[in-house]
Amino acid sequence: MLTSIMRYSDPFMMLKASTYRREIKLNDLERNIVLKEGFIRLAESSLASIDSLNDPHHCHRDTPHHGVVPKAQHATATCCRKCLFNWHRIPRYRELNEHEKAYVLHLILRWVKKETYARQNIGVVIENGDV
Repeated sequence: MLTSIMRYSDPFMMLKASTYRREIKLNDLERNIVLKEGFIRLAESSLASIDSLNDPHHCHRDTPHHGVVPKAQHATATCCRKCLFNWHRIPRYRELNEHEKAYVLHLILRWVKKETYARQNIGVVIENGDV
């Protein structure tokens, strides 16, 4: 089911085409927050943000530009319904279904994981662009 809502097999390859999205990075403080609080806490915060996307008129300006989850949303084009439609072809004028919520959560967590570990020599193996 997830492949039917994805525009490309690897959305991160598509997102690299956007200078704006490519330049969004976590700073050291944000990386430390992720390492300290963990990915379970991050997933909980992400789910709350994803629920706010059920408003079809939610604009990317409604999503802050600071903090781990909002930065991840902007970097992955999951910040608003317009971006979800333009980048991922998820229809705007209805609530997100469970598959779409899981897809958005996966994108956010994958981006944060890449950002958190990519700049550290922790021995994380990157295969096929995934962390």
